[in-house]
Amino acid sequence: MRHLAFSVLAVFLAASATHSALADEVVPEIVAPPSRVTSTPGAAGPQCEGAPECGPSSYAARRTSDAPSPAQQPGSGSTWYGWQTLATDGAALLLLAIDFSQGHSDAGLLGGSGGIYGLGGPIVHLAHGKPGAAALSLTARTLTPLVGAIVGSAATSNCGTPNSEDGNSACNLQGIAYGFFAGAGLAMLIDAALLAREDVKPERPRSDGITVAPTAAVTKSTATVGAVGTF
Repeated sequence: MRHLAFSVLAVFLAASATHSALADEVVPEIVAPPSRVTSTPGAAGPQCEGAPECGPSSYAARRTSDAPSPAQQPGSGSTWYGWQTLATDGAALLLLAIDFSQGHSDAGLLGGSGGIYGLGGPIVHLAHGKPGAAALSLTARTLTPLVGAIVGSAATSNCGTPNSEDGNSACNLQGIAYGFFAGAGLAMLIDAALLAREDVKPERPRSDGITVAPTAAVTKSTATVGAVGTF
């Protein structure tokens, strides 16, 4: 019986010494690696207890695969705003049509039509922050009608009634007018189809779910478990 009592006493003293050593030791804080969870309302989250795919290396691989490639960035490309230049050109043509319908020339209508035609497109480009396109638009709207008038004059230089100077002059004026308006129409089309485009800045990709990072901390006197996330 004495040997048994001494054995029990020795075991009790060894257990007490071990408990005191563990109590003096500070257990380091344990933080679980974050995990990406995409869930819907009312749905339970995934179970990762003991699963190898929930480790840190698997988490890094999933985050790398979730990142969109440059070719998949949304919002890239260009947009067309040529309808705005065409709207200003339509207003210029409307004033010109009103002048022609009166049967006599009105300097105010002709000046307003010419001003809107020459400056409407460039102003639209400047409003979109494209001074280069505005300069090209103004150049095209100035030179193209002049080139058309020269071509029209050359094409009708020998038209009209033979041996009649008045008839030849009238025919030549018509050719100049037709060439001028054809050149102006070509400038409108070039401006709207080729110059009225602007680049669209790519949008920042947004997360399609909820990112949750579970945390856990254990000390000699407390143990806490929690989670942090972004929505």
